[in-house]
Amino acid sequence: MKIESKWEQIRIENSLTKINCDAPKIEEYNIQKKGIYPVVTQDVSIEIAGYTNKTNAITDLPIVLFGDHSCCVKYIDYPFFRGADGTVLLKPNPKFNPKYYYYLIEYVVNNLIDNTKYERHNKYLKDLFIPLPPKNIQEKIVTEIERIEEEKKVMSIKIIKLNQSIQKILNSLSGTTFRIDQILSLEYGRSLPEHKRVSGNYPVLGSNGIVGYHNEYLIVGPSVVVGRKGSAGKVVWVENNNFPIDTTFYVKLLDNSNSLRLIYYILKGLNLNGTGTGVPGLNRNDVYQKSIIMPDKEKQRKIVLEIEALEKQIVETRKIIDDGVKLKNAVLKKYL
Repeated sequence: MKIESKWEQIRIENSLTKINCDAPKIEEYNIQKKGIYPVVTQDVSIEIAGYTNKTNAITDLPIVLFGDHSCCVKYIDYPFFRGADGTVLLKPNPKFNPKYYYYLIEYVVNNLIDNTKYERHNKYLKDLFIPLPPKNIQEKIVTEIERIEEEKKVMSIKIIKLNQSIQKILNSLSGTTFRIDQILSLEYGRSLPEHKRVSGNYPVLGSNGIVGYHNEYLIVGPSVVVGRKGSAGKVVWVENNNFPIDTTFYVKLLDNSNSLRLIYYILKGLNLNGTGTGVPGLNRNDVYQKSIIMPDKEKQRKIVLEIEALEKQIVETRKIIDDGVKLKNAVLKKYL
């Protein structure tokens, strides 16, 4: 497949140059909160997943990181380590302006690859063709798109501030203090290996979020799923019926009159972490010992409405960011 263009087309696999690098990939359970060098994964929601104290970082820069499963595309111009979660590194040959190359890869991923299926996508990416305009045209494209990117940064800062407002609300909760095991239980998910899944409409939840789909569900949505192994402590809200697997817990309220949505916000705010050597695990008995403040039922409802109003602003702001993608696509079409 090719982008419609008046310029010479080059197969992506043939557009790359060898990366001078022997840095190891960092497993998710070895990613730390602090360290010497950032670790970049294929997580779409964050730029940097954490840090490591290893010293032989990737320094042959800039590089485009592609998520084999998530189809995320990240431009990296600082020393880093990559996560061992399906990250693919792309370094263009000197004929390409690196930033132009990044925007082009981002374009082909969004427009020429079907990223709706949970599978490896690099095999499709490397077979695509991309246009190679003269360097001055590449530079014009970069200049115009970077103006759009600046607006995106402003909107991203707004989202950060809105999330801080949500956390401020949670930090100021007033009411009765309970141990978590007085409010809810954490139930084990069920084993569902990939080879036993039948294609369907129900999301399969692993410790890091959706890992596939199945034709049956285990629990009725909306629900709250908590990572037990791997991304231990990660809290995910799932609107629809779903199937949490055995690397997770799911929340079961002991009193259904409590707001599950507020429980979700509270659990996220606790920053639950796993323990142990190797793959970290979350011990539910450790979680049960934690104390939380629960307002009365009417106040719970008002707090959730207040937080959801802020989340609505976040969604609207993200839409502005998403519209920026269309504007970037228009710039590419204009010059290519």
